[in-house]
Amino acid sequence: MRSRLLSAAVVLLSIPLVGFAAPAPAGGKAGGPPVVFQLAPVEKLLADVKTIVKAVAGDGLAGLVDGQIKAKLGEKGWAGLDTKKPIFGYVYLPNKALKGPDDFKEIYGFLAIPSTGVEDLKEFVNRLAAPADDPLVVKPVEGNKGLYVVTTQKQGDEPNLAARARFHDGYVYLGVNAKDELLDPKALLAAGDVVKANDPGLVLVRMFADRFPEEVVKQQAEQVEQVNDLARNMPVWGELLGDIATSYAAMSKRMAAQWKETDESGFRLLLDEKAGEVAFESYAVPKKGTAYAKELADTKPTTNRFASLVTEKTAAGALFQLPVTAPEMQDIFVKLIEQGQKSKDQAPPFAQPVLDELLKGLGRTVKAGGSDLAVAVNGPDKDGHYTALVALTFEDATGLEKAIKAAAKADGAPQEFKDALKFDVETIDGVNVHKLTPPAGGGGEPFSGLFGTKEPLVAFGPKGIYLALGTDASAALKSALTAKPAAANVVDVVVNPKKLGELVTAVNPQAGQMAAQVLGTDDKKVSAFYVSYEGGAMLKARVGVNLKIIPKALGFVFESRGGAAPPGN
Repeated sequence: MRSRLLSAAVVLLSIPLVGFAAPAPAGGKAGGPPVVFQLAPVEKLLADVKTIVKAVAGDGLAGLVDGQIKAKLGEKGWAGLDTKKPIFGYVYLPNKALKGPDDFKEIYGFLAIPSTGVEDLKEFVNRLAAPADDPLVVKPVEGNKGLYVVTTQKQGDEPNLAARARFHDGYVYLGVNAKDELLDPKALLAAGDVVKANDPGLVLVRMFADRFPEEVVKQQAEQVEQVNDLARNMPVWGELLGDIATSYAAMSKRMAAQWKETDESGFRLLLDEKAGEVAFESYAVPKKGTAYAKELADTKPTTNRFASLVTEKTAAGALFQLPVTAPEMQDIFVKLIEQGQKSKDQAPPFAQPVLDELLKGLGRTVKAGGSDLAVAVNGPDKDGHYTALVALTFEDATGLEKAIKAAAKADGAPQEFKDALKFDVETIDGVNVHKLTPPAGGGGEPFSGLFGTKEPLVAFGPKGIYLALGTDASAALKSALTAKPAAANVVDVVVNPKKLGELVTAVNPQAGQMAAQVLGTDDKKVSAFYVSYEGGAMLKARVGVNLKIIPKALGFVFESRGGAAPPGN
């Protein structure tokens, strides 16, 4: 069940990329526009933009941006715009397949901007425009009081944008491709009919499954089949791609069936000022009493078997889940593995049994429901050394271990391969541990200074593969072998700014000083980037970025390679 919900979460997160191409159920019932959207009031948007700029680039650039906005607005400031009301809009789709430009012209919608009047909004927009920009031209529609034609037009040129506008209930409604009668005050939707009050999103887009026209829905199903046929007819790997496309089509149909049981879905952009985090969130609200609602209600929190390996001692680490319990996802991965098995004969003879067992193990892992991965660099210890650890769930890795041991004894195996492996150097909880020895002069010396050794330990257990490098490698392997599943995000990249700075300093003191300036010196672990999903009353899928870490880290990397860092870094 968990993977089926993750599949749905992936579809949700992809909504902005595919527009209205996501599978939708039959319907097209009356009751309102299928798509509505809103933006936070300008006052809040500006405050949050300043917060983001300040978090990424510091007070200096934030003050500069604020000054430029004030200079651009001039003495009249925000006159003509009500900065305390949200902006909103809504879109209608025609009940026909959308195949060409003329069809798309039948999509019509409205943008409602809080203002004191059409002419006031015109003056505000033109005040913001640069002299070379197209001015906003507003002309009344003859015989239709209160209705205006709005164009952007340079002197002597034809209009390059045309819309209808009407001031109503504190808003200027701009209609695009909308007939005049649809801008009648009685036909316009009020803010209370569209805006979701107290929503935390800076931007919120909502979609209603039952309102999508039937012909548009039908077209989406046809397009999935077209992609399937196109993939199957590819000259290279056509059969494989076709099989994958078939599995994807089956998953799309199942997602469409779930969407039929959805009251509302959408996405929003969020800012958590306290955490210094910006996040993109998709969601779906099921209809009460449906199978989909029950499935979401029964959803358990996501876990990672190795979550406990990322601790307060971790300088940098990452957790990743690949749950594949959904039958279609299993089919896709199994087909990829089968393709790999067909190609294993291209490997050297001594390596073919290893590759064969690796692929078989991956197949077992997929059929068991997927894999968890953890990477962590912990330290420093009292001697200034670190320990790196990688742990991956893998069903019955002992088979792979036996194949590697056999390959090391094979006549055709290179001597470097044989010399690099020292088997059974110790045993931890009944699992044999092996040592990898890089060749002399093979470039492992820098690791000795950082980790206290250049020889990693590796273990193949009944449920995983583990690798550790450092003076505390044996203890790290034991912690991985005995780890139990714990609550975790699907993806979570974690850093401790202070410890990470110390790690960078150990490699390059000058770079360490820069890292401290960029990342700060807080001695606590924080999520720099994450992907999460959860069930319950609704499905939520979220991608979050820590503004205090990721943008500054990118600037640090760019500058360390000789580029100019972004302002404030």
